[in-house]
Parts: sequence; structure tokens; C-alpha cells
Amino acid sequence: MTTTHTVDGFYVKNYLGIESIEYLIGTGLFPRIQGNMQGSAGSPPSRLETKLQTTKQAAFEALQMMAARKKANAILGVAVDYTQFSRNRVALIMSGTLVQLAPRKADSRGPRN
Repeated sequence: MTTTHTVDGFYVKNYLGIESIEYLIGTGLFPRIQGNMQGSAGSPPSRLETKLQTTKQAAFEALQMMAARKKANAILGVAVDYTQFSRNRVALIMSGTLVQLAPRKADSRGPRN
């Protein structure tokens, strides 16, 4: 998985499609801690931050499983977005392009400068 659209030393052999994973997170705590989120660096994570981190990890794993089912060996252009739907609901949306990568053949003329 990468946020880039290329991987050094490989080319895209097949594009298998764009996929996305969506999770709706019920926060309950969102109104109380919304103002404190920017200043939380260095302090222990809040319950909301922990929920978001756990949900993001689950989304990464779900996208990887989807890629494996479709025989992709890479996911390019991975993007993670959060959207607040109401005072106590946040959506996490993760998307990427499923591809099959193949190694580039070494250039017989030697390295380029």
C-alpha cells in the first residue's frame, strides 16, 4: 500500500479497479473533545482518537483483504478521509487503486544519470 501512484523498480501490469472502504464511527464524546483535538499532540490519546486509529487500521486490513481477493499485489494512491456527519458521527473513508505490479527489467545500457 502506498499513497504514491508509482513504485520504484516496478510498472503497473494490470489495473484492477478503484476500491473503497467506509466506516461510520459513533463518537458520543465528539462535542466535548472537538476543541481539544488540535492540542492533543504529546498527550495520551483520547477515546475518540483511539477509536479513529483502530478504525483506520481495520480499514487498511479490509482494503488489503479486498486486494488479495482480486489478485492485486499492490494498492496505489491510497487516500484516507474523515467526514463529520453530525455531532456524534464521523465517517472514515479509505480508497485506493488495486493493481498488479511487475518488476522493470534492468536497462542493458547501464544506470542513467
